[in-house]
Amino acid sequence: MRFNLPFVIIFILTNSSFTTCKDYISVNSPKLNDVISSQQLLNISYTFTGIAAEQRQTSEKKSNTYLPSSLQIEFSWTEQTNRLNSLSFEIAKGLSMKTGGTYIIHRTISWRVPNYHFFARYPPSRYDFALVFTPYYPRGVLRETAQNNSTADVLKNDPQHQLQKPIVVPVFISVIESNSRKKW
Repeated sequence: MRFNLPFVIIFILTNSSFTTCKDYISVNSPKLNDVISSQQLLNISYTFTGIAAEQRQTSEKKSNTYLPSSLQIEFSWTEQTNRLNSLSFEIAKGLSMKTGGTYIIHRTISWRVPNYHFFARYPPSRYDFALVFTPYYPRGVLRETAQNNSTADVLKNDPQHQLQKPIVVPVFISVIESNSRKKW
């Protein structure tokens, strides 16, 4: 089994930071280091654990607990020999985190993994791939928390403010060559 040290380090750092704050978003699928195929219709599943409406106002007044308002998912790839060469594109953005009065919601979206031509340009032998789940908070949350701390502290997921960091899920790519060759 092949492990990629930078992603293992990111995973450890990401998970260690979660111990200091409430996890509102958890990724169910894909799992860490799952193998996904080019051209595959990938089901991306996540769970959002909210606070019941009657508890939300009390909870937010008593502590600095803030719920994300939306979620963005990106597909990113980083060159193995040059970690500064990192690219990404959006899979989905503005995914609502409203629970509609329920405490836990499960959501699934489908995404078509890029085809052979994409991975011919960015071969898995030279690039590391990941899905990045980034929670977004209402503007008022960042303004309010920034009054007491620097913006840098707020964005670094200061445990006092309970802001969840992006979740990075490294994946391995299995490239399926297309039988039909298009003329460019």
